[in-house]
Amino acid sequence: SGPRLDETTLRRITAATLFLPDEIQYFYYDFLKYTPTGYLTQTDFEKFYQSLFFAGLPESFATFAFDAFDRNRDGRVDFEEFITALYY
Repeated sequence: SGPRLDETTLRRITAATLFLPDEIQYFYYDFLKYTPTGYLTQTDFEKFYQSLFFAGLPESFATFAFDAFDRNRDGRVDFEEFITALYY
C-alpha cells in the first residue's frame, strides 16, 4: 500500500488509457518513487535522456519529449500527463 490516486483522477486515466485501475495505481507508486514531488521538470527529462544517450546531446530530444508530455504547459509533468502520454 502507499499513496493512492483520488477516484476522479483514477477514473479519468482509466477512460483515457484503458489501463485497469490496479495497473494505474502500480504505475503511480513507481512514479512517486522516482518523483517524490509528484511531477517531473524539464531538467528531470534531460537527466533521464542523458542516462540513455551517453554520446550525444539529449537536450533537444528531452525538450521535445517534455513538451509532448506537458499538455497543460505549466512547466512540469504530473502523473496523469505522464501516464496518458505513455499510452498514446
